[in-house]
Amino acid sequence: MGKKRFPKYLKSPIQVLWFESDEIGIFFGFMGLFLTYKSWPTFAVMIGMPWLYRWAKKRYPRGFFEHAKYQIGIVELTHYPLSFEREFYE
Repeated sequence: MGKKRFPKYLKSPIQVLWFESDEIGIFFGFMGLFLTYKSWPTFAVMIGMPWLYRWAKKRYPRGFFEHAKYQIGIVELTHYPLSFEREFYE
């Protein structure tokens, strides 16, 4: 068996150059939108949304977007008690 690399810092996200993986995903998602519609407004959105996302990610505490998606109702948080439970035993 070959050697497997172990990350130096476990909490560090995967990075390509100075962008994190979620920022690259947003960029390529909007790039697909731009390649579909080929207009200047979609090009501006393709460039602006990753920048806006990165700015917001640096401004708010870690985990903010996961909790925002929960508050909106997009995802369910797993392994957490419901918000109306008074006691929780691990």
